[in-house]
Amino acid sequence: MSTERDTHFQNAAHFLLQEMSRRGFIADDTSLYYEEMQALIAQHDYDLVEHALDYTTESNLSNFKDGTSYLEEFIPDLDAWPEPPTMVE
Repeated sequence: MSTERDTHFQNAAHFLLQEMSRRGFIADDTSLYYEEMQALIAQHDYDLVEHALDYTTESNLSNFKDGTSYLEEFIPDLDAWPEPPTMVE
């Protein structure tokens, strides 16, 4: 059963897979695992955005709008996957 975490960034995952294929990072015969790879990337994107939002406040968001380097200053790198990836059924 698909969840919001599996599908919300499904298009972004699709574009990344297309680009990886275009650059030769993945073979064209990966279509057998395409849905699983797309869900895994979408889950990662969802988790990354959720992580960034956890560090977002109104005051540091207004700094970002003013041109301050928001990402480096206020949002640390994601150093662990917050929730294990799941397989699409």
